[in-house]
Amino acid sequence: MELRQYDQAIRDFDALIRLNGRVAGYFDNRMNAYRQKGDFAHALADADAAVRLAPGHAFVYRSRGIVHEDLGRYPDSIRDFSAGLQIEPANAGLHVDRGRLLAKLGDINGAVRDFTEALNLDAKWTQALKERGLAYVTLGDPARAKADLRLYLQSEPADADAAAALAVIGSN
Repeated sequence: MELRQYDQAIRDFDALIRLNGRVAGYFDNRMNAYRQKGDFAHALADADAAVRLAPGHAFVYRSRGIVHEDLGRYPDSIRDFSAGLQIEPANAGLHVDRGRLLAKLGDINGAVRDFTEALNLDAKWTQALKERGLAYVTLGDPARAKADLRLYLQSEPADADAAAALAVIGSN
């Protein structure tokens, strides 16, 4: 996977699954290889298998939610991210993922709640600052947008999208 040799990775995970087809992580990892290749049908099948094998683990719902997002199935994505949060409510990454999709679907206030919760859980999730800043722009709250975007740009100064959003609302 790290060498981006996805076909070989898939063959290796196939072999592992033949040896022990009860490990959700094998399916999850193969799903990621399929995603990297753009083979979302196989990725979704593996994500579904991982959920069946480990329904009590948040990571399988996050992975399937990401595949649903790849396919443009945002409500399914949100459902999976929410299921993961039922299992692991302190998972900041799941809050960021769900918030991003809520924003795409127009639930900006719900998105802000998720981004804020992610930051409360783990202030190192700077992506939540960017996303919340952009959500505040949409809500017409330039003061909060500026504060979040400025703080985000301290850790990610090369992010052109965040810099552009800050420039639009004014940097004063």
